[in-house]
Amino acid sequence: MNTISTITLLPSTKAERKSWAENAKQEILSGNYDPGTIYINIKSAMDVMKQIIDDKEVKEAVMEQTMRGETSTELSGGTLSITQKAEYHFSHDPKWFELECQIVALRQKQEAHEGLMKAATQIMTLPDGTEVHPARKFPKGEVLNCKLK
Repeated sequence: MNTISTITLLPSTKAERKSWAENAKQEILSGNYDPGTIYINIKSAMDVMKQIIDDKEVKEAVMEQTMRGETSTELSGGTLSITQKAEYHFSHDPKWFELECQIVALRQKQEAHEGLMKAATQIMTLPDGTEVHPARKFPKGEVLNCKLK
């Protein structure tokens, strides 16, 4: 079996994807599979798909096919369309540049103050009279990290 025939086995419609994901979830939770191994397999598959989608030559081939339909192409699993993207640059404007410099300076001061707040265990007063209150730490729960080999 080649790689493309494997990819085409995946669901193509929203309803199929939802059903497929729910079935996979139930199989993972059934206890018949090692959830960690399956999780790593899924993350690996996502990485592979991203590499394919982000590949410049693949994008060019898809753009070519899409342009044959002028601005969009209807396919079995969805629609491809080409839209215009604009990028604006502002740094040449003196007032904008002045404001940007102020923002950068303030962000640096804020980050330095946040460092003091994280280190503080109680309210402390700096030599300039500024009070530093300890940062409030809210647990966000556990985070699962996955590093692919």
